[in-house]
Amino acid sequence: MFPEYSNKTLKILCSLHDGLKELYLFCLNYEAYVALLVFIVNFFHFIVLTRKSMRSSSINWIMAATAITDMISQLWPLFWGLAQIFAFFYPCYSKKTAYLIYFLDNLFTAIDSFSRRCTTWLSLSMAFIRTLVIRNPLKLHYDNLTKPKAAFIVVVIVGIACLPLGIMNYFWRAIIEEEGVEECTGNGTSGFEYYTETSAWFADNDMLVYNIYYYLEGVFFKFIPSILFPIVTIFLIIEIRKNDKSSRKALNSRSEKDSGKMTRLIFYLSLTFFVGEFPMAILYTLNPILDRYSNNPGFYFATVYAQSIFFTVLRVTSAIHFLICFLMSSQYRTTATSVILCGYTPKQNIIQPVQSIHSGATSAVFSKNASPPVTRTQF
Repeated sequence: MFPEYSNKTLKILCSLHDGLKELYLFCLNYEAYVALLVFIVNFFHFIVLTRKSMRSSSINWIMAATAITDMISQLWPLFWGLAQIFAFFYPCYSKKTAYLIYFLDNLFTAIDSFSRRCTTWLSLSMAFIRTLVIRNPLKLHYDNLTKPKAAFIVVVIVGIACLPLGIMNYFWRAIIEEEGVEECTGNGTSGFEYYTETSAWFADNDMLVYNIYYYLEGVFFKFIPSILFPIVTIFLIIEIRKNDKSSRKALNSRSEKDSGKMTRLIFYLSLTFFVGEFPMAILYTLNPILDRYSNNPGFYFATVYAQSIFFTVLRVTSAIHFLICFLMSSQYRTTATSVILCGYTPKQNIIQPVQSIHSGATSAVFSKNASPPVTRTQF
């Protein structure tokens, strides 16, 4: 695995490689269970975000769309979990069934890659919208970014932009019938009647289509997001500090306080995406370099294991979005509680309105109440 190293360095590298491999296998064994939990959490998250009280904000609609793409991303590991259960109870299945399994594997892999790309740019769009709105509070045309129509436009644009590579991903692998393998009969066990390999379309002309796909994926869905995430996050941190300084001064209006809370919420959401996406971008860049130029295959396999591990990390972080919203938004907590209690709304405290001048650009996870008295559950 590491022919160019020896003695203590070799032992350390082998230990790291073996540790990553064990962690990769552990994640692989429990991936279907993680995917099921993440799917359920995001389904509830979507239900809460689409309640009537939450529909007035573009941020909420984009978060709802992100919850959908996160649910779609769980279909591939769930499919393989079900396929393993099926093979356990029905070890002898037809070649037609075997082909269907490989066909669905290709389909769900392409859908998974498409949904992950959408999740990345939808997450970035939330941070962008929030940054533009809070940095331009007096420009009314930026207020349109907080409206549901803006969310619809963003979701459509992101979906259309991500679709071509999703289609290309489906045609990446070709299903090949294995020669000499007889169909299972009786009480036997089905063999490997089919396998997948890089399709001729991707492999022809010295891997031309593959290289186009790989570099488009790397630039627009790995490299650029990994740069933009920290930039937007820095802007959000600056605005959070401004809000903290202003909160120490005279009494703020409720809209200003909610604006600060909303900025923090988007900041923490962006942070969870950055934690998962940035390592993936680095590993995605290293993989082909190590595969082509390194004389130590152990490095390449280690990056492959690490990349698979971070796929699991990304799945887990998508479930944390619900927890962040629940902890940071009083309106989200109230709505989530109402959903859990089948429509019952907890008693609310009456808060007398404070006369103040505030921007209309503060909508998001927090509600806009136009007329007194203002009611809300205590944050």
